[in-house]
Amino acid sequence: MSTVPTTANLQGITQNQNDTLIITTTGSPLLIPLQQVYTSVTLINPSTYGTSPPSPTMIQAYWNNYMSAGSALLLENVSSSTTVQSLSVSTGGISIYNTAYPSIYPVQTTGTTITAANPAVASIPSANTLFSNGQVVRLTNVVGAPQLNGYLFTISNVTGTSFTIPYLDASGFAAGATSFHAQVVQPPTIVTFPSANLITKIIMGTSTTIQFAFTHNFFVGLAPGGGSGQVFLTIPSEYGAQGLNKTQYGSSEAWTITAVNQALPNSITINANSSGVLPFAFPSAAVWTTNKPTPPQATPYGQTPYNYQNASLANAQWILSLGSSVCGVASGTLYAELKGAGSILTYPATVPN
Repeated sequence: MSTVPTTANLQGITQNQNDTLIITTTGSPLLIPLQQVYTSVTLINPSTYGTSPPSPTMIQAYWNNYMSAGSALLLENVSSSTTVQSLSVSTGGISIYNTAYPSIYPVQTTGTTITAANPAVASIPSANTLFSNGQVVRLTNVVGAPQLNGYLFTISNVTGTSFTIPYLDASGFAAGATSFHAQVVQPPTIVTFPSANLITKIIMGTSTTIQFAFTHNFFVGLAPGGGSGQVFLTIPSEYGAQGLNKTQYGSSEAWTITAVNQALPNSITINANSSGVLPFAFPSAAVWTTNKPTPPQATPYGQTPYNYQNASLANAQWILSLGSSVCGVASGTLYAELKGAGSILTYPATVPN
């Protein structure tokens, strides 16, 4: 997805619930920073009124938060005519999301295979233009290896026909996947720091090493601003390793992080002696299909969010995403009428212009 464009001319933004933006367009999808959340968007393209461009061109577009991200209801001209036609799109439309939380991109790709290997490699349609190294993707509708459904993975070695899942050792799987869907997502790394992560491997011993599915940001000891590096583990019984779901006096006990990224890439080591614990392993396809357990995960505990003190991390904010069906033409102008209902949420509180 593109970065926030410097060409967006934001005017009239206040902490009210109704606002209008004047957007200078580039002809490509845009991400427009907002100062609050809105629940509906109406786009108006003034240059198209009363004209008859040679190809269908958007006149108006509408979206609200009851519609799917990336969808829109459109009014556009008929080719070389001033006649107006209506249609709906499911991708390339409008969405509003916050950078603090996972946000599924409108585009979903159907993949062909995921190998039962270490690391696993996913095959995708040729002429790939959606994925790039370091992105996080969510896998759904996985056939052949359903244990991977719902997982978020950092990807690498992206080519026109494949990408590698570097933190997934699938060599123990009975078979690889024969088809899947993949969507780029924005992992939650802004408001909550560190964020919860999904477990792909555990090495047992006098200390315990846990590898994660997407790039983690856990830390050792005291962080700037306070807080110790500790995690809760939530591991469904289908994955084994139940001794690590330790309880004491009726509540889960957090484990202390003693090292990061040492015994395995993208991992933490915790102060748990798991020598006598049943090994961790993905359930078989049959077991997963029957029980459909949630992915095992590690959740931060006792760690104060401190990223606002880190100048290299931007504050979380709301984003208006305009896809290819509604982004306008190069050097054009769009009017965006934004309306909000209910509580206005900002992360953190913003100052109106």
